Amino acid sequence: EQSDKLVELIDDMLNISKLESGDIKLNKSSVSLKQCLDECNTIDLAKRQNILVNIRIPQNIPLIVTDKQRLMQIINHLIDNSIKFIKDNGIMTISAKKKKRFIELSVSDNGVGIKKEDISRVFDKFYQAEEHMIRTKGGSGLGLSIVKKIIESLGGKV
Repeated sequence: EQSDKLVELIDDMLNISKLESGDIKLNKSSVSLKQCLDECNTIDLAKRQNILVNIRIPQNIPLIVTDKQRLMQIINHLIDNSIKFIKDNGIMTISAKKKKRFIELSVSDNGVGIKKEDISRVFDKFYQAEEHMIRTKGGSGLGLSIVKKIIESLGGKV
């Protein structure tokens, strides 16, 4: 278990380093958000932890011109982060809507939440929730920072 955590930390460090240096190659193509969610293994992980996962993707969401591997990375980090702060028998909702020339993707849950004053920090490297915010699993504190860097490299915003 400790070896897996160390490998995850090393992978996250390598990812953030490549993203910050601009040394990341993007393979853009037309991608279906629904298909990406269907292939997402973290949704299965949430379900195995007795978390009800609601997916609300309208039929008219267009294909996204993006890097599918990076989009999958974004989705997995967002869902994984939600799982960490939600208890068994919790509820997670993954939704998307078209907003001008962007697709807004959100992952929400009925977990412990975050203080308003800390919201701006959740995308900072190594940010960890305070002790009172009980998580079911640890993490490197890099997942949401990686999400932000990938989204920005793809021309989007968090």
